[in-house]
Amino acid sequence: MSQWNYVHASKILPERLIKEIRQYTTGLIYIPTDIKQSRQRVAIRVRALKEQGLRNCEIARLMRITPRHVCGILKRFHDSRLNAIQHSTETVITAQESQCEGGKTPPSPRA
Repeated sequence: MSQWNYVHASKILPERLIKEIRQYTTGLIYIPTDIKQSRQRVAIRVRALKEQGLRNCEIARLMRITPRHVCGILKRFHDSRLNAIQHSTETVITAQESQCEGGKTPPSPRA
């Protein structure tokens, strides 16, 4: 179950903003986090814990997510690193091809 972290608005928001919010509602109000930012923070923390040598099930318990979610995060990170490496390799190959003498292009390493 999630733990709610309530904080009094007057401690974090400027008075003018509180007055503006009161024009629309009074009482409790829930302001959701930015989903993309939240997911990025989780992914960064998962990768950091993995680099510290923790097992996926331990990371899942600490982060309060499923082990399958941990695997998915780590797979996406691994895939993005492979894509970056492949892209940089293609850039090097293209640069080498443009520097060939005699105008001949060497055979593609993928052929």
